[in-house]
Amino acid sequence: MMLLVIVMVTLTVVLSTGLALWLIARLRRKSDQPLSREPTGAMLVPVRQLKRSYRLLGYSSNSINPKLAVTSDGLDFKLFKPDHWRFADIARVEFVRMPFVTRLEIKSRSDGRLYVDLADKARARDLLRALPADLPFTARALSLRENA
Repeated sequence: MMLLVIVMVTLTVVLSTGLALWLIARLRRKSDQPLSREPTGAMLVPVRQLKRSYRLLGYSSNSINPKLAVTSDGLDFKLFKPDHWRFADIARVEFVRMPFVTRLEIKSRSDGRLYVDLADKARARDLLRALPADLPFTARALSLRENA
């Protein structure tokens, strides 16, 4: 009986670990794709994770199925429910230096901040170039956008 329990626990651990590794690899491959256009004209941005802070009330994040698109008038994104920020409501776009993470921070004038984790600097540069040039970029974001 004890042998059966040991075998079942071992199989459960091995299969669960294998499934988790497969899922992580699949999500990484998805986020490594280049930007693409939707039929509506929106630019789809493959992201690894989206986080949104709500002033003093905390934050929410999604790394399983985040969606971000640059449309003609703003950003469409989905953490848990679809949301839209107009370009006129964006107060600042910043490239944040962090170890092991390529992150852009987009600050809204009223709705908090959106943190966009991307696969690498090339994807961050593509996203910055997809945004209108008249947005308030920080010096680091502008430097990355201009490939300096």
